[in-house]
Amino acid sequence: MQPPLQTATNAAETLRWDDLKVLLALHRRGSLKRAAEELGVNISTVSRRLDALEELLGAHLFDRTPEGVRPTAAAEQLVPHAEGMERAALGFVRGLEGFEVEVEGVVRITAPPGLVDSF
Repeated sequence: MQPPLQTATNAAETLRWDDLKVLLALHRRGSLKRAAEELGVNISTVSRRLDALEELLGAHLFDRTPEGVRPTAAAEQLVPHAEGMERAALGFVRGLEGFEVEVEGVVRITAPPGLVDSF
């Protein structure tokens, strides 16, 4: 086990959303392979990201077994917070649904009659 971080603030400043996606995929899928498939990356990427996340947090999150991965108590405690962040991220994107993304409407141009005739 690695020593804990000096402060939680340091971890929060360094933590990336992609790190939490790895945590959630591993928790939901139960194996490096299935998590990698869900995330669209290879197994070694999931493994490296998990190692980096565990180092950042100073906590062991998953036990690796021949059958897959099993979440530790630390992972079980963090998953609801990661799911809350996932809901917030989805809400953030959905918040844009009501805004116009393309210009639309009637455009009126006023010009002298002789100039408009050539167009």
